[in-house]
Amino acid sequence: MHRILGLLALLAGAVGAAALTSIAAGSADRTAQAIPGLRGTIWVTNRVLNNVTVFDPATGGVVATIPTGRSSADVAVSQRAGKAYVTNETDNSISVISTSSRSVIGTIAVGAVPHHVKVSQDGRRIYFGEFGTNKIGVIDTRTDAFTEFAASTNAAARSHSPFPSRDGKTVFVANEIGDEVVALDAATGQTRFTVSPGTRPSEVLATPDGRSLYISLRGENKLSCSTSRRARSRASSRSARSRTRCN
Repeated sequence: MHRILGLLALLAGAVGAAALTSIAAGSADRTAQAIPGLRGTIWVTNRVLNNVTVFDPATGGVVATIPTGRSSADVAVSQRAGKAYVTNETDNSISVISTSSRSVIGTIAVGAVPHHVKVSQDGRRIYFGEFGTNKIGVIDTRTDAFTEFAASTNAAARSHSPFPSRDGKTVFVANEIGDEVVALDAATGQTRFTVSPGTRPSEVLATPDGRSLYISLRGENKLSCSTSRRARSRASSRSARSRTRCN
């Protein structure tokens, strides 16, 4: 999980400005998610305070503080739907927030320990790990209908973090307990292939062409680079401090 304590470093301006600003934001655990846009806003979950703070990146000012469920862990924003989705780990729920009114417009009951959350490239779906299970949750941002996909055949696996591919066809899921990354069909949830990158894969990032996966290994303090074109890893793990490329 991402923890930023004390000062939150924000990129000022969502479309161009490269100045870096530091904004004091207390001492609670938090995860940041930026909304791209002309002016942009920065949405930050405050896990201990059970709320979300919205910042103006140009000034560092607080635009709004919005109550959520307990243990607000992560946030993702669908510009298409005009909604932000916050995972509430303790409540096993998702808070749905209107980005225009900056108020909670719904709460969705989900599986155990909703954790990292991502939005599809087209903004139509939200994917999140259910870290108390071997599943990921899927939300249709138009209707807020909720479904689940099994992210492992191992009942003891725990799905930590999903990552939807740019083309919207695949969701890659890091199962931290179970030591695997699974590629799922984004529409059906059917397993396409499985990669075994190392110990405790925490998060996964796919390159824009979908051919390579970069996987953080919490249990090894390494970054694994794997090909996504086969059902097994074809590249060795390297130190996270070194440059990593898939061959």
